[in-house]
Amino acid sequence: VGGISHRRQKSTTPHTSSSWFGNSLNYFSLTMGTPISSSINTENRETPRGHHYVDLVIVNISKNVNDDDKDATKLTGYLDQDVFRRLRSVSVMSDEDDESSFLLPSLESLLNDQQENDPAIAGKLRKGIVRFVQSKDRYAALASLLMKRQALFQAVCHMNLNDPEQNNDNHTPNTTLCPPSFPLVDLPRTIHKKPYIPKFVVGQQNEEWFPFSISHQHPFVGMACPGSRTDSWPTTAAAETPLSLGFDIVVFDDYNPRLYNNVTEFVNVFRSSFAPLEQAILNRLMEKATTEEANLHLLRELYLMWSVKEAYTKALGVGLGFDFSSFATRLDDFDPDRDSLWQVLSSSLPEGPERRSAVIRRPATISFMDGRPGELWKFGFLFLWANDDTGPPQGCACVCWGPGSNNQDIGVTVNFCQLQELVNG
Repeated sequence: VGGISHRRQKSTTPHTSSSWFGNSLNYFSLTMGTPISSSINTENRETPRGHHYVDLVIVNISKNVNDDDKDATKLTGYLDQDVFRRLRSVSVMSDEDDESSFLLPSLESLLNDQQENDPAIAGKLRKGIVRFVQSKDRYAALASLLMKRQALFQAVCHMNLNDPEQNNDNHTPNTTLCPPSFPLVDLPRTIHKKPYIPKFVVGQQNEEWFPFSISHQHPFVGMACPGSRTDSWPTTAAAETPLSLGFDIVVFDDYNPRLYNNVTEFVNVFRSSFAPLEQAILNRLMEKATTEEANLHLLRELYLMWSVKEAYTKALGVGLGFDFSSFATRLDDFDPDRDSLWQVLSSSLPEGPERRSAVIRRPATISFMDGRPGELWKFGFLFLWANDDTGPPQGCACVCWGPGSNNQDIGVTVNFCQLQELVNG
C-alpha cells in the first residue's frame, strides 16, 4: 500500500512528516467516466468497442477525515447507519477455506438483491475498518473495501456470457459505479496477503482471474482494474494467461527534519533499494541538490522511482520482501545520464484543466540483475492534486500492465469520485 516508509520500516524506520511539500505521450481524460481520447501526435478519435481499457478510480478522503472527530465516532455511525445497513455482506469463500471450493453467487443474485446478508461477514468487514486507530486509516480501509466491491462487480460483468454485447450494455454502462444492489464482499487472499477474485463459473467457464490493484496514501485511495468499456482482458503472448496489473500511489511528503538533516540524507536511506542504473540517477540529482528547487526535484524523483517499483511488484503479486534492487525499470527514450522521471513526466503535462486527468503512458523495459531476459511493460502516470491543480502536484498514481509486446493498445480512463458515490453507485 502507499507510503515509501512502510516497506523500509523494519530495517531503517524512516518517517515522513504530514506536510505536503521521446515516445508519443497519450492522454485519456475523463469527467466522471465519459472518455475524451487524445494524443499529442494523433487526432482525436472515438474508441471502438472491444478496445482494452484500464479504469482508475481515485478518491480523496481528506474532507471525510477533517470532518470527523478525534474518536472517529462519525465514521462508526456512518458504517452502522448507512454502509452496512444499505449494503449486504457476502463471502466468496467456502467453509473449508479451500481454493478449489471457492464459489461465487450467480450473476442474477449478485445484481438483483437476491443474495442474503451474512451478519458474520458484515462484522468481520466492519472490524477490518475500525481496528485502525487513526481516522485517516479507517477511512482508507473503508474506501478499499468499497473498491474491492467495485472490482468484483467489474469481474462479474466481464464474464464470457452468452451475449457479451448485451451483458456490457445492461450491466456496465460507462458512467456508473457499482450499483447499490451489489453486496460488499469478503475476498480471499494469496499467501502474500494480496486480495484476489477467484476463478468462477457463471453460464460459461471462465478460467482467467480478473486482475485489480488497490493503493492508498493519505489523502488518496485508488484502484486499477480492467475497464467497463473492455469486453475482455488481453493475455500474454507466451501463454494464455491474463496480463498482470499493478497500481501504486505516492504522495510527495517532505522529509521529517527531526530525523534527517537534509533531503540528501533522507534519500540515502533508500538508495540501496535501487539497481545501479537507478542509483546513478539519484547520485546525479543529489550532487545538484543545493537549492530548494533541486531538493524538491530529488525528493519527487525518489517517490516516482519508488512508485514504479511498487506498481511492478504488486502486479507480480509478491510481498513486501521482494528485493527492489534486483531489477531496474527504464522508460523508452529515457537517457539515465541526462533525464529524470520528474523532469520527463512533469514537462509532459498539458495546460489547463486537462492536466488533472491526464495519464502519461510510456512503454518500459524491466531488466534483471541476475541476467534473466528483460520484460516489456507499459506504465501510466497520473499526477494528483489534493485541492486545486494550479500549483505543483502533491502526488502521483502509477499503473502498469504486462509483460509482453501485446500490452501497448490499452487505454487508461480516470474516474474521480467521492466516498459516498462508491456506496450509492
